[in-house]
Amino acid sequence: MLPPLEVKLTDEEIVKKYFEDIPEMVDVAYCESRFRQFEKDGKVLRGIIDNDDSGILQINRRYHEKEAKELGYDIDTLMGNLKYGRYLYEKEGIKPWKASSKCIEARQSG
Repeated sequence: MLPPLEVKLTDEEIVKKYFEDIPEMVDVAYCESRFRQFEKDGKVLRGIIDNDDSGILQINRRYHEKEAKELGYDIDTLMGNLKYGRYLYEKEGIKPWKASSKCIEARQSG
């Protein structure tokens, strides 16, 4: 008898499941990182324009790391980044990702 197969979801699939109820955040993850939490070398994806932007939702460490840690979220992990992103969205809506607004709007209209 064969052992059960492990099914590994891609980061994109995880994002789509996690934000099933907030599809706008799926667009944020695409626009901010193309659904990547990590670089090919295993390091956390950092922002090109602002190196303090971190992970799949490009959460800015300078503004959010302290609060994320206080809430128990490690934004360097995929789930920590997503959970803090949900918290941030529930608190402020799409505002923290305004730099990607054109990309987000284009995905929503196309």
